[in-house]
Amino acid sequence: MSFFVPNLNFGSDSHSGNSPASQNGLNGSYSSKNLSHTMFNTENKDNDTTDGYLDRKWSQSVDHIIPEAYAIVQSRTVNRRVVINVGGTRHEVLWRTLERLPRTRLGRLRDCCTHDQIMELCDDYSILDNEYFFDRHPRSFSSILNFYRTGKLHLVEEMCVLSFSDDLEFWGIDENFLEDCCQHKYHQRKEHVYEEMRKEAESLREREEEDFGVGVCAKYRKRTWDLLEKPTSSKAARVSTISIS
Repeated sequence: MSFFVPNLNFGSDSHSGNSPASQNGLNGSYSSKNLSHTMFNTENKDNDTTDGYLDRKWSQSVDHIIPEAYAIVQSRTVNRRVVINVGGTRHEVLWRTLERLPRTRLGRLRDCCTHDQIMELCDDYSILDNEYFFDRHPRSFSSILNFYRTGKLHLVEEMCVLSFSDDLEFWGIDENFLEDCCQHKYHQRKEHVYEEMRKEAESLREREEEDFGVGVCAKYRKRTWDLLEKPTSSKAARVSTISIS
């Protein structure tokens, strides 16, 4: 098996009955099988049919086959749509929809023309299947993709607000794009979580600083400290505070 750069002509014949796409009855777009026949040189082995051999061979990961830049550009030329696979959930979208936000991760993916550029943005891909894989939880992606389609970004209610914030950062979308109906709720929840985290960090720091030593008297020193310095730590501490006052 050997890879070679295809000599495809997408000039004036691309819209006529003599174009490769027309001859395959695909109305201007290739399927994975057509593209694999055109772009790769294969041999029939072990009495397999060529189609059966290709179906198995070209379902491999990019780890096995690294396409050249020309093949990547041609795959964009013959496919108006693309499959975005996020954590195993597949979404089909038009390339031109992703072009609406050119500075985001998916918008930049549209302009990639080399293997290294693509792998900087996603975790795996197959130009034969026209699919790009992102190894992330898919929960927020419907909202993300809807933003490309409608220009409206909404908070995902059932998600942790910090996880949603991380997803926005990953996809390259500014949180300021959130619709007005979600802006206040988003920032309020985010601040609440940060405040709880600050309290927890302060509590941990205090526990680390309070070293009462070891031995028989250590637990009594701690109880005395709590009675005097932490009036809300127990009923006895509250009573002690009232008595002293």
